[in-house]
Amino acid sequence: MSAIDPRLAEAFPGVAFTRVEQALLGYLFGTRHRYANKGELLREVWGYSPKTRTRTVESTVQRVRAKIEPNPSKPAVLLNVRGQGYQLNPPGAQGVSEEIEALRKRLAALIGEGQTIVAVLTAEELGASLPVERDAWVGREPALAEALQLLCGTAQWLTLLGGPGVGKTRLAGRIARAWLNEERGDAWFCDLSEARTVDAFWSQLARVLGVVAVGQSDVSALVVRALAARSPGLLVLDNVEQLADVVARAVPRLQSASAELRVLATSRERLRVGGEHVLALDPLVEAEGQALFLARAEAVRPGIELDADTVNRVVRRLDGVPLALELAAARLRFTPLEQLAERLDEHIGELASDRRDAIGRQSSLAQAIAWSWELLSADEQQLLGELSGFRGGATLESMAAICTAGEESQLLAGALLDKSMLRAVPGPTGLRFSSLESVRQFAREHTQADVRSSASARHAAWFALRAEAAAAAYDFSPEGGRFLRDELDNVLAALEHMTWLGVPQAAALANHLWPVQLSHGLPSDYLQRLDQVLAIPDLSSDDQALMQLRKIDVLTSLDRPFRSDDQDVVEALPELPEGSILDVQHIKAKALMLQREGRLAEGLELSLRGIRLAAQGGWVVREAKMEVAAGVALHYLLRVDEALEHYRRAVDLATGLGALRVAAVAWGNVGACLDDPDAREEALQKAEELALRFDDLAVLHSIKSVRASRCLEAGQLEEADTLYEELFDEVRRVGGRAVAGTQRVNAGLLSLMLGRWDEGVSRLSGGLARIGRQSSGVLWTLGLAYLGVAQVRSGDEEGARQTFERVGLADEGLGPQVGLAVRLCRAHVPGLEDLDAVLDAARQDPALAGLVQILEGATSGA
Repeated sequence: MSAIDPRLAEAFPGVAFTRVEQALLGYLFGTRHRYANKGELLREVWGYSPKTRTRTVESTVQRVRAKIEPNPSKPAVLLNVRGQGYQLNPPGAQGVSEEIEALRKRLAALIGEGQTIVAVLTAEELGASLPVERDAWVGREPALAEALQLLCGTAQWLTLLGGPGVGKTRLAGRIARAWLNEERGDAWFCDLSEARTVDAFWSQLARVLGVVAVGQSDVSALVVRALAARSPGLLVLDNVEQLADVVARAVPRLQSASAELRVLATSRERLRVGGEHVLALDPLVEAEGQALFLARAEAVRPGIELDADTVNRVVRRLDGVPLALELAAARLRFTPLEQLAERLDEHIGELASDRRDAIGRQSSLAQAIAWSWELLSADEQQLLGELSGFRGGATLESMAAICTAGEESQLLAGALLDKSMLRAVPGPTGLRFSSLESVRQFAREHTQADVRSSASARHAAWFALRAEAAAAAYDFSPEGGRFLRDELDNVLAALEHMTWLGVPQAAALANHLWPVQLSHGLPSDYLQRLDQVLAIPDLSSDDQALMQLRKIDVLTSLDRPFRSDDQDVVEALPELPEGSILDVQHIKAKALMLQREGRLAEGLELSLRGIRLAAQGGWVVREAKMEVAAGVALHYLLRVDEALEHYRRAVDLATGLGALRVAAVAWGNVGACLDDPDAREEALQKAEELALRFDDLAVLHSIKSVRASRCLEAGQLEEADTLYEELFDEVRRVGGRAVAGTQRVNAGLLSLMLGRWDEGVSRLSGGLARIGRQSSGVLWTLGLAYLGVAQVRSGDEEGARQTFERVGLADEGLGPQVGLAVRLCRAHVPGLEDLDAVLDAARQDPALAGLVQILEGATSGA
């Protein structure tokens, strides 16, 4: 038994209470003479859900009354009122009634005894107007602390500003409750959602304060006097946006009568008056949104287990808006999470509550948004509807070009910002304007179809034109790539619109998207988009060929081995004019695909033919890219000096023409060929400098890969390990590449050097699954051999034997060095090789010294 609460010891001397009884009485002591309902006590005292069906509260109250009441059948200390809850009126609190009487007398003196009014303001009613928290509080702790700090400091008037459903009312109630609990004064909560006039405002405020007017009394004057008599205090005015002018005039009047009065307003629009401090409430950050969703899900289905990735998807889709998250979590009672996530993609506005106690505007997300929508002007509604066709936001330039209001769009956007229906986020080219996804969908559904259709057509035409110019400049100017990156979502929206209408120009737009897809990752749906474009009737043969070629480009860039069904894409190509630029593009695509198959000699032959045709046609950029393709084939064939010649020609061609992004790729490959550390680093730095200018993530990723492999060769193991971990994290963001397989094989070798056998098995298996038998089988063969060593050391000798059988199939024609390296690895399995003899032979070859050292360590279990 813990020491009794001093307050209980003083009020009930000599009475022994259990721990639960102490907790109950202690909580009621802190409620400042207001009622606490059963649900509140279950949550705060017992830690149960307020919806828990139990008579724990009643039975505990009965036991406590038996200990403290003179007559338990007629309680006078621990009171309860039907429909309200429990209240503690301990001995020594009788002075409350004297305080009330003194208050009434002061009010009468202020107002005048002869007036036809009755002023009713009792201690029991102080704080009784605060909204009851029916669910656990999640998030918003920083905002709560900041608001209290402002109100306790210089802010006499604080406005909580935010859009529909961000939790302004909930936070305001929590602030008022904290104000009371910290004994800073009284607090009143005035809900103005139903008030539309000056009289309605003052009447609602009078009701909350307990001021009842009879006859022709000036209610506003009585309210002012009543508040002056109760200072200091906190007055919460909830939902003031529809009464902005009224509140702007009333608050200064209230504060002039009571200098210590603090006012907390919640609004979706700034009131723009002197003395107003504003605390803007953004949606919850991702971690807070996840916590809120999980808490509400647990409340509707105790013990529910949810997939974290799908929860994150829901939170992101709902932009972290608390009301939306709570309504979505309530759906889990009858809807599986995955199905809910899919439904939210286009039907966020359907979220609604089935709770009987839900407030009208909070009973559904659509109603919460409609509250703000109805306060907009017709022009503001139209602009928001037209902007609903944008994705990823609109710049001032694109908004003025596409929206009906033209240059006036900026003023309307400013008004929508003030009303929390738009958000402005700084970007490299200025502000980007966007709305929450729920608001975007609502605006789209409540805008006339012809307005939406016209706006979508203008949107598609404008972004298609700009994308064409950006793609043409992509290899030459960082600005071209920047536009495609910044406006990728809008360009994709334009492509969807054109594809849906069956416009043949969609092929050109899909083609313009390819460079940024290549440099910044391949979205999983890009192949599907190309197929949709190919299904457009009346597509020209050239456009069909272009889309098929892009499909080949995608396939050769995917992080997986070449598959037989990929060949179907190549076979689907129509006849191309020999020697045309499309023919050259086809040659490059097919050469890269042959490389993915491991048919490097054929791929090299095609690349050399493509170089000749591009040079004859004067297509210098295409020629430089073909030089890089030829260099890659030679590099994989271990003809490094020849590969270097092609890479350097690519550098010269691209630099001379100003195609600096292509030069960045070529410089990175030059660095990968050089053995001299200084020359290699100089080439990599040139590649890195250009790639940074173009923000080309793929090139930067490749440069890091080269540096990681060189650290591995130099024995800088910790640095290499760090770089490989970074590379693995980047692969998904940059986009799948065959190079990811090479990275994992090299990292697997690093794991062997560090003696991390299980990790080595994982890395090598993953790398081999990605690369297939490319690189003329050298990397594939050595990767298999290293995997066998890792399996032996991790205890899987049978797996190692099977692996070395596969090595035997892959070891043909790769030269004596590779063969000896494979034998070194095979010697780790008893009976496959004579370890001493193989080691003696390998020590005679300086090129194998490093591998000998690694494998000797593996043999000894280092």
